[in-house]
Amino acid sequence: MNFESAASVKTASGNYDIFVHDQAIENVGEICRALDIGNHAFIITDTEINKIFGEQLVSILSQAGYTTKLYAINAGEDQKNLETVEHLYNWLLENHVERSDFVICLGGGVVTDLGGYVAATTLRGIPFIHVPTTLLGMVDAAIGGKTGIDHQLGKNLIGAFAQPAAVVSDPKLLSTLPIRQIRDGLAELIKHGLILDKDLVDLLEKSSSNLKSLIEPHFIAKSSSIKAGIVSADERESSKRMLLNYGHTVGHAIEACTGYQTYRHGEAVAVGMHIAGKISHQLGLLSEEELNRQQHLITSCGLPSEASDVRLDDVLKTMRSDKKMYQGTLSWILLNGIGNAIISRNVSEATFRSAAETILG
Repeated sequence: MNFESAASVKTASGNYDIFVHDQAIENVGEICRALDIGNHAFIITDTEINKIFGEQLVSILSQAGYTTKLYAINAGEDQKNLETVEHLYNWLLENHVERSDFVICLGGGVVTDLGGYVAATTLRGIPFIHVPTTLLGMVDAAIGGKTGIDHQLGKNLIGAFAQPAAVVSDPKLLSTLPIRQIRDGLAELIKHGLILDKDLVDLLEKSSSNLKSLIEPHFIAKSSSIKAGIVSADERESSKRMLLNYGHTVGHAIEACTGYQTYRHGEAVAVGMHIAGKISHQLGLLSEEELNRQQHLITSCGLPSEASDVRLDDVLKTMRSDKKMYQGTLSWILLNGIGNAIISRNVSEATFRSAAETILG
């Protein structure tokens, strides 16, 4: 292998490397050997990704001396449920999985969330590796050890913290993605800059007219490094890691209110960032110029600025079941300037309504 990791996560429950390289997929077998995590790989993917990359990954692992089995779930957020988990449990156990084996999650955020949760809870924990195939997966979902599934009352309400053994991101896997999925991941790139890295915001603004340039390895590596640093500082989301939820308080509610069918995750988060930005401005934390700068960056990347088909009252009701509630109060992530996010529990319902009334229905 002729490349090094782009970033490392170091937590109390485990350390691991994040590899970002346009030859990463070809080196999965070598990475697995270096980790010394077993000889049998159980690959979890979805039906769409399996058509494109499933056979390739099986071949690469076989050439490295691994035996493999593969299970493809149906594609889509609506598969993140207990029924799918049960199917995967049955598949693993019927194939006599052992703790000396390992799982590879090949896919986007749905697969890494779901597959990681299944691996973490089978036999009380089987090692797993993430091989994300979407921009959203590479810069966000695959990093940090959040695994889980959705519940009828909200997104990701059932799950566990379980760190992967490695994350292997190969940007060339993104070449097959439609532009909507690229934009989906750009929302998280933008978020990382807005909450912590003003220089990244500057770079994104200069490149937003050419979206393809934003999926180059250096952008993915920089964004991955930002998240890796936050997770290393706060694995269990007790303080600094909460900043990663900027735009997600409203975003998750929009997804739930529309049955995970209308808005992709990044699209919903983009709308959530618009609202959180307006709240920040109303509270005197973000200047009008900075607010406009955020809004322009989001929309210039082709992400939505409103969700007028989603009722404000429905979003408010769903947010009250959010996992970010603390002693009955909703935690908001706001911007105290570009590149500087803070945690606030002082956002009133009236303030939220004022910020959201022209964005939601």
